[in-house]
Amino acid sequence: MIKQFYSDLITRLTAELRDGSNNLLFKHSALWNNQPDNEQKEKAHRYPALFIEFSDIVYRSENYGVQKIDLGFSVHCIFSQLVEDLDLLDLVSAVGVALHGYKLDYCSNIVRTMELQDTDRDRLTDWVVGFRTVITVDTTAVQRRLTSTEAPITLDLTRSLDIDNDTIRTGDGEV
Repeated sequence: MIKQFYSDLITRLTAELRDGSNNLLFKHSALWNNQPDNEQKEKAHRYPALFIEFSDIVYRSENYGVQKIDLGFSVHCIFSQLVEDLDLLDLVSAVGVALHGYKLDYCSNIVRTMELQDTDRDRLTDWVVGFRTVITVDTTAVQRRLTSTEAPITLDLTRSLDIDNDTIRTGDGEV
């Protein structure tokens, strides 16, 4: 379910984060793996970049095997220091607008919970935007068989129904 959620987030961000000429406001997106500290080991990518970090994943059980995931996640908006500060703030704001209140069929409204500017980077700025949502996982649910796949049973009625009065009442018979 987390994979589907991640894919849906990237689709949403790709659709919403565009400039007036319909160009994407970011050049790269991926799962967070502390890319700024591992640039020498990671595949090269362009900035600005968005990375999604799943930091708080708590499962709880509901009825019939359904599970809920209380999910905290962050979007790291990473910029090269060569980018103007206002462009950075525009993208951070656009990320918040694109995701806050967004709802999918299987999760509650996404709520923006925090922002944090991480200034402990050599030549990059990492602005973290935090969110929370609740995802419903029904793939673990016990499927109730409400209809039978067996052949129907045929009943042979040996009596006929005799109704003398068109008004049918229930109860003790008193009016």
